[in-house]
Amino acid sequence: MVPDQSSEYIFAPRAVEGIKLYNRKLFFEAHEALEDAWRADPGKIRSLYQGILQVGVGFYHLEKGNAAGARKMFIRAWKLLSNWENENLPFDLSEFIIKVKELDGLARDEQVFLSRTGVNDWFFPINLPN
Repeated sequence: MVPDQSSEYIFAPRAVEGIKLYNRKLFFEAHEALEDAWRADPGKIRSLYQGILQVGVGFYHLEKGNAAGARKMFIRAWKLLSNWENENLPFDLSEFIIKVKELDGLARDEQVFLSRTGVNDWFFPINLPN
């Protein structure tokens, strides 16, 4: 990964590992890695880690057939990630954040959300640089 050197934020190695696991749809493992990064960092970026973690937990709930739990996680994730829309991050998360915003809106409409409850109906990766 080649991070944006102009960013004031540096992603912890465990956070990057968690994002890679999330992209592979290994949501439980992604949660563990992102939680490690979130707990270890006292700075503002911990809310970003937590928001990404909650998106993964939402997908984990969908895998297990718990649509109500998924809805709750997606709404919580947007509350955290909405604060990062205009931040200069080490790599571009703008597309991911836009997708989480869309998912938050859909999750708030229970009928629409429950009509599409498979992980593949909703999943979107985080684009990491090579």
